[in-house]
Amino acid sequence: MATAVPSKIVVDEKGDLILSLYQVLDENDDTEKFIGANGKMMRGTVIATMKVSRQILMDNSQSFKAEFTGKRWVESHASNIDMEVDTVPSVEVVLRAFHHTMTDDFYSIPIFEVWEVIQYCGYRQFEVSKLNDWFTKWMEKKSFQTIKQDEMLQLLYPCYIFDHAKGFANMTRRLAYGMSDHITESNPTAYRALHLDGNVIGSLNGAKGSLRSKLLRGLFNPVGGFLTQHCNCKENSIFAYNLALSKTGIWPLHEQHKKSVQEVLDSAGFVKWQAKIPEGACHQCRLKLSSAEVTNTRHNIINDFQGLCLDCMKMTKTDDVDQDYWEHDLQKDWSIDCRIQHSQPSWYFSFMGRKTDMAKHKAQKKAAYEARKGFWEDRDI
Repeated sequence: MATAVPSKIVVDEKGDLILSLYQVLDENDDTEKFIGANGKMMRGTVIATMKVSRQILMDNSQSFKAEFTGKRWVESHASNIDMEVDTVPSVEVVLRAFHHTMTDDFYSIPIFEVWEVIQYCGYRQFEVSKLNDWFTKWMEKKSFQTIKQDEMLQLLYPCYIFDHAKGFANMTRRLAYGMSDHITESNPTAYRALHLDGNVIGSLNGAKGSLRSKLLRGLFNPVGGFLTQHCNCKENSIFAYNLALSKTGIWPLHEQHKKSVQEVLDSAGFVKWQAKIPEGACHQCRLKLSSAEVTNTRHNIINDFQGLCLDCMKMTKTDDVDQDYWEHDLQKDWSIDCRIQHSQPSWYFSFMGRKTDMAKHKAQKKAAYEARKGFWEDRDI
């Protein structure tokens, strides 16, 4: 079988080193071999050659520096070295980024290649943050409105690694509102070590659960109000309310988990709330049956969570968690020094310190509030 001619890639026109990139294309073919740069037979097939600068590799990669300066390495003085790779595009992206010779083609590579870029940076000890600008431009090629749910699950980790605050917030928000099932990130590669920190997904699912709880509370609070009224029309009114409630898709209650929060918010029964007001209904019943309360609930839920904030996540990983608590609490500016504007829920669920710290903080706040409340109640006696 004839083998394809390796593609010749020039990363640096003035480069002094040729990388022969090879792969084992058929694990079952023992005859798949080539003559390596050192003159010995090697397992695999050369699929591309890449002209680069030895010095740039040494300056930006501890791995390459060790190879090129170590006395035991054949590569120390060689002008051509063999290098096994998983994918050529990922290697080219990284090396072009450090040679400052990026081309437009690499702002449109598939998502799995983005993961390969991350893996290669880790393997060769390149500083991945120096590719943040490349990833920002890569993200600009994608439309947030048309990104599919499975793509969002695959982009969480790259947005996290490349510090893309806008993309991370946008996708975590859409997943919290748009998924009915448990949210789990998706890794399109075989590198199982590449994943978000353990409590990130837990926080995202916590935000999703909080939205659902607030939605249920907002819709069912009026039911409790009907039960405490003393009017004769409350029985007919509560029936009318529940009938209108069933049109939102939240009823029957034991099946509501099958729908996402966004599906319920966008249901015809929610958007165009219509509860038939019984004849002779009192003012209180009419008020609860009107669309005003449901409209307010919908508005509050839609604007409740702006996604996870990378800046808050990083800030609360430090030892200065208490200062972060009180700066936000005192100023009530939940997105202070953040690249995205957000409210308290986004700050709360972006907390990446110990959850016991947050629970303790909330308990202290509650105790302080109750103490103040009790003080003023005692004064009224």
